[in-house]
Amino acid sequence: MSFILGILVAILGLLLVVVIKLSTTFFHELGHAFPALLFTEKSVTVYIGSYGDISNTKYFEFGRLKIYFKLNIMDWKIGMCRHEEHASHNWKTALIILGGPIASLIISLPLFFYLKSIEQHTFLFFLCIVFIAAAVYDLFINLWPFGGGFVMHDGSIAFSDGVALSMLYSRSRLSKEFFELEKLHQAKDYTALIESGKEAIDIPVKGRFAYDFVIAGYTELKEYQSALDTYASLKHQVKLVDSDYFEIGKLYKAANNYQEALKYFIHYKYKHFGDINLLEELGELYLDMGDEDKGLETANILLGIDSNHFKGRLLKSRALTIFEEFPSAIEEADYAASLNPEDPSVYYQYGLIYEKLNRPKLTLENFQKAKALGCEVHGLDYKIEIAESRI
Repeated sequence: MSFILGILVAILGLLLVVVIKLSTTFFHELGHAFPALLFTEKSVTVYIGSYGDISNTKYFEFGRLKIYFKLNIMDWKIGMCRHEEHASHNWKTALIILGGPIASLIISLPLFFYLKSIEQHTFLFFLCIVFIAAAVYDLFINLWPFGGGFVMHDGSIAFSDGVALSMLYSRSRLSKEFFELEKLHQAKDYTALIESGKEAIDIPVKGRFAYDFVIAGYTELKEYQSALDTYASLKHQVKLVDSDYFEIGKLYKAANNYQEALKYFIHYKYKHFGDINLLEELGELYLDMGDEDKGLETANILLGIDSNHFKGRLLKSRALTIFEEFPSAIEEADYAASLNPEDPSVYYQYGLIYEKLNRPKLTLENFQKAKALGCEVHGLDYKIEIAESRI
């Protein structure tokens, strides 16, 4: 009997921790959301229990505020807040960042003053103590500028509140040349960005931002060798950081220099072997190189991390297509389509499957849909022409 009671107590304790963490997370993210609504004019989205994954969530909408709630004890991702528009001033951005950790602490203050009156109610007193402790912990753990970024559901990188504040402070100390280049990048005037960036490189200012903007401009224009040459120049000025090796690998991959791409990816992998973005790039690279076994293995690693990983499903479908396991390949593509039905790569993959199955009508339909959705895979127009000629 005592054993069963112990199990029940443990389960109740676990549920209590989940509920309290859920509560502090909810107040934390709303603490970001309310100043974001005040200082911006576009929508603000709060995710509770995920880093942007909206599958199997409860959805609430209040004007410009959207809330996605996901309860998954086995894969708890805390939460996040995103706002479409940037605040117009740094102090407004700082308040949006600070609003999160401060909000849950403010909520706990009435509980602190309420403690004495409920001291005789053991469970209620304990509950309040735990909530206050969680709120204080939330304040310090979020404001301490520790660690690097963490990967969102869509592959983008986010940072803790403390790191975000540190980055905001660093940004406030940047030179006017940086902001001039940033405006050109935001305006997508990449030719002007490259020209102005090259001029800024010759200005004796600290930092590497001019090189980074020039590289970004060349990358957007698909002038990959020029981007690599700029990295070579940068290497003579500063020591490359880990992320540079990853970006260089992506450039070599885009330029179809697979061996060099693999070399840089492996260098990056030594310290970042669990990076989701790296695994995605490696999976594609292995398949491009004709190493289907490693491509399938990498896809399975991605799906082991997250069974709803969109690119992991597509990579597995692609590998299975090469192995001519078509029913399984279609099943994986169907899964990917259920996760992101508007992504053109889904229909390009369907096209590849039906191309192998010698079904030109379905091949053409899917390649055309992929193109209509914006697919830019090299050779897609040629594949469409071939499919049309075979109908």
